[in-house]
Amino acid sequence: MTIYMVIANNREAYEDYAEWNEAAFSSRKSAEDYIKNQIEERSRDIHRMYEIEAIEHDRKLTDDENAEYQELNYKWPYYSIDYKIRTFDVLE
Repeated sequence: MTIYMVIANNREAYEDYAEWNEAAFSSRKSAEDYIKNQIEERSRDIHRMYEIEAIEHDRKLTDDENAEYQELNYKWPYYSIDYKIRTFDVLE
């Protein structure tokens, strides 16, 4: 049986570099779709974080806005994420 492991890294250098197993799939297409969806979701979330930061320049954030920003910041702790797929043959 073959699995397709989506592996992510933070694209940092040297001691700040981190790599982790993000998800495993039974088909390459599923792994590719996952990466595409993650990139789109991250883009939307980062855009929303920029919107909240712009609001903060004009006025104090509401508790809900601040909570949303903190949640998104926790969800995406790295400035940049790079994804790749590694194929593994495993015994059933």
